[in-house]
Amino acid sequence: MPDIAIRPATPADGPAVGVLFCASAIHAYDAFFPPGTCAPFYTHDRHIPRWTQRIENLAPGHQLLVATIPDRKNDPSKRIIAGFIEVGPRDPESLDLAPSTPNIGEIHYIFCDPRFLGAGIGRALLVAGEDALRRTPITATATTADVSENQQQFVDTAVIHVFVENKEACAFYERLGYVSLGKVQLDKEFRGMGYDVDSIWYQKKL
Repeated sequence: MPDIAIRPATPADGPAVGVLFCASAIHAYDAFFPPGTCAPFYTHDRHIPRWTQRIENLAPGHQLLVATIPDRKNDPSKRIIAGFIEVGPRDPESLDLAPSTPNIGEIHYIFCDPRFLGAGIGRALLVAGEDALRRTPITATATTADVSENQQQFVDTAVIHVFVENKEACAFYERLGYVSLGKVQLDKEFRGMGYDVDSIWYQKKL
């Protein structure tokens, strides 16, 4: 396993996160669509500004963490971003498709550089994201109920939705304790590409 370090993202990470997101998305999804479908949607021109702005203006309660490893190819004394994860409150657009009580947080994004798949980076990011959710007061995720500020309660459950056809990703989450809720939805990112693609919800008690 490489020397993996997890830290909060900064706006300076935006370009690296955007480039990684494009490479990871194309690698993960190309097999499920006609050749050349993904590349026009996952471009650096589009996603470097998107992720830079997202990091600069994280929504309340959200945390975006990056995994870094030594740049062994060019300069081992420097570190490069090899993956990232974003966790936070439930997405309001999907509250009817999975449990939405205040104690539940969501893993919104988790992506790894395809060059380093199998090196333990995804697992390290998921563990860090789960730890971040455990430290999140439920007041930050209280979208369906009012919670007293005096209550010392924290998120204790994580949910994530996964592209149904991505069997490798589904197996990854199942190995790490996530259980399918058996509920599907049309993935909004793929709908923007003109495809109706099902995602399935997974849940884990933290």
